[in-house]
Amino acid sequence: MKYFILSIILLAMINLAACNRINTVSSDTTIDKPTKDFAEPPHIDLINARWVVREMNGKAVKPQADVYIRFVDKDKVEGFLGCNKFSGNYASDGGDIKIGPLMSTKMTCEDHAIESQFSQALESAASYSTDDKYLYLKNDDGVLAKLEAIYL
Repeated sequence: MKYFILSIILLAMINLAACNRINTVSSDTTIDKPTKDFAEPPHIDLINARWVVREMNGKAVKPQADVYIRFVDKDKVEGFLGCNKFSGNYASDGGDIKIGPLMSTKMTCEDHAIESQFSQALESAASYSTDDKYLYLKNDDGVLAKLEAIYL
């Protein structure tokens, strides 16, 4: 009986000590303001996304067309042209980009229009820009393709 009472007293003391520590708030608590300006879009990493084509030469691409490019690492690309898969090399420096030469499978497809447009846009892109959601491939004539980031 003596050990039982001592056990209860010991448990009560441990419980009170734990509650006291949880409820104690430091008087020097301050909230730091963020140092980053969240109004500017975040830097988008080309490699960590699958870039799905949404527009080609200013015209919307059919939503069912799963045409995309993926930057596999710092110098390789792969993707899907709508019927055929492709792969190749790329190099980027700042806002400049060079994609190609590209290699693709040669399957027989019903509609080669989007395939040839997209592969031509990729190989003729000279620069790019990003915002919080899109990649814009450009040359001297303007935006060749607008691609949406699907993060992996």
